[in-house]
Amino acid sequence: MEILLDAGLLRFGSDDVVCDRMTGRPTIQRGKPDNLASQYLQMSYENPIVILYILDSLKEQLKLPRYASDTDVYYFHTRPEIEILTIIREGRYADFMNHAGRDAARYCQKELGLSDIKKEKFLRGYWDGESLRDAILEYRRVHKKASKGELSLADLLRSE
Repeated sequence: MEILLDAGLLRFGSDDVVCDRMTGRPTIQRGKPDNLASQYLQMSYENPIVILYILDSLKEQLKLPRYASDTDVYYFHTRPEIEILTIIREGRYADFMNHAGRDAARYCQKELGLSDIKKEKFLRGYWDGESLRDAILEYRRVHKKASKGELSLADLLRSE
């Protein structure tokens, strides 16, 4: 997300993001909802706070304390995971789909020689905003939304 934010490819800019107090980064790591609420939702902001909750589980829900229950939360699912986006970027998606078992992490390691694919150092060196955006949009083009009302990473991208 930070790569897309830094490249100005999201529907919002850096000035619209509340940064993590510990790291200063524009993404706040998942933790206890009570901690999130007490650290960020009890402060005064110029505009109403909206939580964009990015996760890989379709079942997980953010349960905020009662005093923060009026905060809007939008769930964006990271389907596909970064391995699939890498396979798309490498132009190997059709080959991957023909592989028995279709384990994306294993495919990236064995077929593409990419074993550090989830490490931040690798991700920042491999991806630029445009290539990441293009892979996300290509995945959406091929797969469409899984269910009505489900939001994905493509929904966070700025329209051209």
